[in-house]
Amino acid sequence: MLPTADQFAEYAGRLGVSNNSHVIVYDASDFGSFSAPRLWWMFRVFGHPRVSVLDGGLKAWLREGIEPGHIPGSLNLPFPSFLTSDGSEKSPEELRGLFQEKGIDLSRPLVASCGSGVTACHIALAAFLCGKEDTAIYDGSWVEWYMRAKPEDVVSEGRGKTV
Repeated sequence: MLPTADQFAEYAGRLGVSNNSHVIVYDASDFGSFSAPRLWWMFRVFGHPRVSVLDGGLKAWLREGIEPGHIPGSLNLPFPSFLTSDGSEKSPEELRGLFQEKGIDLSRPLVASCGSGVTACHIALAAFLCGKEDTAIYDGSWVEWYMRAKPEDVVSEGRGKTV
């Protein structure tokens, strides 16, 4: 089930992960953590010891009001909020309500991001279902932004980024 070492290195590299990165893995499972330990283990199998699991998963951190990382000026709208309890997309009316609650005007430009460029597409889909067909995706997302940001612009684990 594991990819080859070259496949893993190539994929992780595309996400902006280098041998010097401290990787924090998490998921949004109702269990708190479901697949994150698998990814933690995979990083370790491939010789990357600087990897941690976000305790309680993203849900626990959001419940506590903590954001693992934040791009200044961005808003947090977790992708599970677009889904019903059975995993279906909410109605366009419900989706519009979510955007309105966050003060997001769908008539203005919208750029969606996330940790790695995957769940940001949920935002684009939700906006599309509301009639907005031009949502941009910041494909590099938080990982790329963090890697390029000035240390004073990053708040992570309660501390600024170190050089």
